[in-house]
Amino acid sequence: MADCCICITVRFLFRDNVDAAAAVTWSMLGNILGIGFAAISDIWINGFSPAAAIVGEFLPAAGPNLIFAAILVPLLVAAYAAVQRQSGR
Repeated sequence: MADCCICITVRFLFRDNVDAAAAVTWSMLGNILGIGFAAISDIWINGFSPAAAIVGEFLPAAGPNLIFAAILVPLLVAAYAAVQRQSGR
């Protein structure tokens, strides 16, 4: 639940730059879905308990990735926009 709150917070922080907001939102949602699927599948594949899968695998992996996405994706969007302006596209 806290992961979705981070997504919503970032969406409103970048409300002036729609491209950065969309890129950050989609990257965070993709991160949550991908790592969530991997963590949940370990319940059946490795026999982990749901608590061990969520707390032991999902949160330590998804938390830092969401923070990195909130910082690095806007930088990449800004760099891409600068390249587009410079090339005249």
